[in-house]
Amino acid sequence: MNQGQEAFFDEEESGEVLRKFERMLRRHERYFFDVHEFEDIIDHYLDKSNFKNAMEAVKLASHQHPGSTAILLKKAQVYFQKGQASRCMQVLNELEKLEPANHDIYLLKGNALILMNRLEEAISQFDYALALPGADKGELLYQIYLSLDHFGHYMLSVKYLRQAWEREPENTALLYDLASAYERIDQLEESASFYEQYLDAEPFSESAWYNLGMVYNRMEKFDKAVVAYDYAIAINDRYAAAFFNKGNSLANSGDYFAAIEVYREYMNLEDDNESAYCYLAECFEKTGQYDEALKNYRKALKIDPYYPDAWCGIGIVYMLQDKFYESLFYLKKAIKLEDSNPEFWFYLAEVNEKLEFFEDAREAYRKTTELDPYDTDAWMNLAERIFRDGDTELATQTLQEAYEYNYDDAHIIFRLAGLYLCQHKLDPGLSLFEIGLSRDYQAFPEVFHYCPGASEMDEVKQLMLKYKPN
Repeated sequence: MNQGQEAFFDEEESGEVLRKFERMLRRHERYFFDVHEFEDIIDHYLDKSNFKNAMEAVKLASHQHPGSTAILLKKAQVYFQKGQASRCMQVLNELEKLEPANHDIYLLKGNALILMNRLEEAISQFDYALALPGADKGELLYQIYLSLDHFGHYMLSVKYLRQAWEREPENTALLYDLASAYERIDQLEESASFYEQYLDAEPFSESAWYNLGMVYNRMEKFDKAVVAYDYAIAINDRYAAAFFNKGNSLANSGDYFAAIEVYREYMNLEDDNESAYCYLAECFEKTGQYDEALKNYRKALKIDPYYPDAWCGIGIVYMLQDKFYESLFYLKKAIKLEDSNPEFWFYLAEVNEKLEFFEDAREAYRKTTELDPYDTDAWMNLAERIFRDGDTELATQTLQEAYEYNYDDAHIIFRLAGLYLCQHKLDPGLSLFEIGLSRDYQAFPEVFHYCPGASEMDEVKQLMLKYKPN
């Protein structure tokens, strides 16, 4: 009998056992099952999250096989999957007295302890399991990795996965898992390295090439990302996601004309993705093809009339065409749909500025800084608007607030220094000017934005000489 036939008969036999067990429950009869059959029955119900039937099977199994440690372990597993970690631990403590060298006990203990937020104790149980004689260390390390990964302890889990791979460096599946694990913890160089090693062994894995492209894109190595996507597409010329993300990488690199062609290839495979139409429209916008941009933003809205990015995109195109009232309408619609997007508020502020709706512009810039306090352009524009409205003190307070969030930004620092100096507040002005010079000497002209006379101040000249690059 070959393997396929054996699997078929095992499946048939397992199905018959399950039908027999469920018939027993319905008719309130009693049939005998051996330990292995009960294990299969319990596993089936656990896979279905049918904890009631799983526990019923445990009770019957315990009655028919009162001395079985395998059934006791299944009981602990049922409690664990139900989220009853304390009950699980009680069963495992009882089981440990009977089988102190059973690795599965300590693995499950570790999982239960993680569920109870006792991570250090969990790690002790995992390490104890690894120290027991007779263990398949590689398999145990992999199981520990899966447990920690499942509970979101990614930094810790990758340590065990790497140890598993170091024991079995020929195991290419572990290379793939390592690449994914390092990607999750944002160690992208390591992730790319392991994907490359995996692809040396499995060069026709379209998913690995695709994932490598995603990693390179996150690393802003857009040319390498495009090459990786091209390999994925060469293996599967209908790999829509690879076309889509290749287009994204080309757009990110500034090659908008090439991106347009790739997005069009993607549309031939999938024409119902509103975000893809928006990305395509943005490429047309970047290349000055405004009519094509508007056409594709509107295609996105045909798919989803409530897609805020498309409304905003149309607003931006009209702004670039100096059609400010039309732009205002679309930007307000985008904000109505998603009022927590700082980019929408920033564009709204710019359009209001163009229309000389200065109060509305101030309000929109302020909203942008509330939603994204690290947007230095929004802070500087807000301060500029306030300064032009004649409130120098409030403009200073605004840039002081901006500085608290963006203390490394030389442009903010120099502008704030200029505001202090123009008010003859020399101590804070000169102190900030010196800080700005130490951050980015080349940005010093920003100080003259608010205080043109600073160029004639001896103290300013002395500081510039002190910090002038060699």
